[in-house]
Amino acid sequence: MRVLFCASGSLGHLRPMLPLAMAFRQAGHRVAWASSPDALPGLAGSGYDLFPVGIAMAAARALYRQRWPEAASMSGLQLSTHTFPHLFGGVVAPAMVDDLGRVIDRWMPDLLVHEPAALAVPLICASRGLVHVCHGYGLRPPDGHLSGALREFSRQQPGVRQLPADDGGIYRHRYIDIMPRRLQAASPREPDRVLALSPAAAGGTVVPDLPAAWHRRLARNVRPILYLSFGTVFNQGPAFEVAARALSRLDATVQAADQFRNAAALAAAGAGLVLGPEDCTEDAVAGAARALLEGGAIRHAARQLGADIAQMPAAADVVRALLDHGATQVSPS
Repeated sequence: MRVLFCASGSLGHLRPMLPLAMAFRQAGHRVAWASSPDALPGLAGSGYDLFPVGIAMAAARALYRQRWPEAASMSGLQLSTHTFPHLFGGVVAPAMVDDLGRVIDRWMPDLLVHEPAALAVPLICASRGLVHVCHGYGLRPPDGHLSGALREFSRQQPGVRQLPADDGGIYRHRYIDIMPRRLQAASPREPDRVLALSPAAAGGTVVPDLPAAWHRRLARNVRPILYLSFGTVFNQGPAFEVAARALSRLDATVQAADQFRNAAALAAAGAGLVLGPEDCTEDAVAGAARALLEGGAIRHAARQLGADIAQMPAAADVVRALLDHGATQVSPS
């Protein structure tokens, strides 16, 4: 069987699909990737067929800022809510359509696996009668994000209007969910079509691009690691500087993530704390960090999440489930 994985180009959307791609290949299937030109170098030498499609993400972000200059005055969740529809629906998806169509016609995949922001995939698959499976990268995009992205996409691709207005057909066949149920409830649409997949790292996934000294330090680290979410500020600006100064007071190793919604979900599950921009002072950050390190209830909730993840199916199990449940009817080639 020939399986084509498609990602919009954001590495945070591409990398969660790597374990499933490897599992398909280990099961004897031919696997290829289609993504933005600047996302593929990280997959070079991994044994996959690679097809650049659409616009480089750096260029896409520049075009987004040019077309919607009002985004420059936004930050945090407001910027995230604006970015998904306009960047992925208004810039990335239209640029991907023609290139991805040519790749599919030439490589002739039996199954496509894509992430939610690869909005061109359902459109192309619908016109060719192909099966596609959506692979989540975390929390599902809110319905408003998707409907807004489809409106932007349809301005350049009128055929999008023939797809379901709420989700563009993204979840038409199956949805692979890497989030534990404590953080994300089952989809209200077609819950029987959702397959859980453990987000735990699998062999062969991409090693984070960190300085060698950081890798050595983390490898021998025995202290707690605090994960802090700064949303789409990308670890720049006053908020990051305040947090870095505050955490320098503590005996802890600091890493960073960048999803406001993930942080809110962790807090709702009792496994994390969230500080709003108005609360981001050195004392507040240091106090919250101490609460994370010393709070038994938070630690217990985090361990429950870890136990949930340990029970989620591995990538090889998901490959078997897709084949057994008729995601495609062809055999390995």
